[in-house]
Amino acid sequence: MDAQGYNESTVTGLVKGSIDTHIHSGPDVIPRKVDDLSLAKEAAMAGMRGLIIKCHVSPTEGRAYLVQKIVPEVKIFGGIALNSSIGGLNPEAVQISVRMGAKIVWMPTTSALSHVQNLALSDFLKSMGGGIKEKGITIFNEDGKLKEEVYEILKIVKESRIILATGHLSPKESSSLIAEALRHGIEKILVTHPEGHITFFTMEEQKTLAAKGIYFERCWSVTTGLGGEKARLSPEVLAIAIKTVGAATTVMATDLGQIVNPTPPEGMREYIAAMLRLGITPKEIELMVKFNPAQLLDI
Repeated sequence: MDAQGYNESTVTGLVKGSIDTHIHSGPDVIPRKVDDLSLAKEAAMAGMRGLIIKCHVSPTEGRAYLVQKIVPEVKIFGGIALNSSIGGLNPEAVQISVRMGAKIVWMPTTSALSHVQNLALSDFLKSMGGGIKEKGITIFNEDGKLKEEVYEILKIVKESRIILATGHLSPKESSSLIAEALRHGIEKILVTHPEGHITFFTMEEQKTLAAKGIYFERCWSVTTGLGGEKARLSPEVLAIAIKTVGAATTVMATDLGQIVNPTPPEGMREYIAAMLRLGITPKEIELMVKFNPAQLLDI
């Protein structure tokens, strides 16, 4: 059914109250479409409920705190990505970010070994980390087991009850991380880009994880080709994943902020309209853009 079959007011109503858990606004090491303040103001005008600001090279919870003071109509959150610029798998940095209000810890993204090994896919992938040359971070030690620092980070995440996101780890690393996180009793686990080229999980693997309460963050950015044409996915792929694995464990996020793309609120509108057009119901979309992220953020 065409999105117009629901009329524009349906899309507008679904954007209102939505929470985007994956946004790259400025300041950053590469140009961004909007800065934090402009983003928050636009989201408020669209009636969105909340945003998580993400940066690959520095924590964002301090930025979120300040913007929240200026735009109280939208809940603004931040977190920390465990890349080389903050010391990689750095428990001390995680502890400090948590004490400053971080709501999410992303495992290595641009510094992940799996990301570094795929830089040939696109120039954009190379630029995301600021052009820093690095060998790549893995969560495994030489024996193929999780590094001690990972256990320390999991303990902090458990105690603080924040979200653990898999970042750009390889599927093998993410699977090991998730298994250990579940053993630690961590309840808020979010798989980043489960259908992405670097971070791919099969539908069967996703269904198995979904049965254990794992959430999947399906981002609109994968349809834009930023990761290279080989990594571009159609909106149909996202819709199939939602129908196969279920809306109950899916979070719809934009991962936008790139200069060439729409702003995140515009992108959320596009995403919602596309899913309606592909047969995802308004009730399912409400789960994925409102209820599920609110559960993860405790709001």
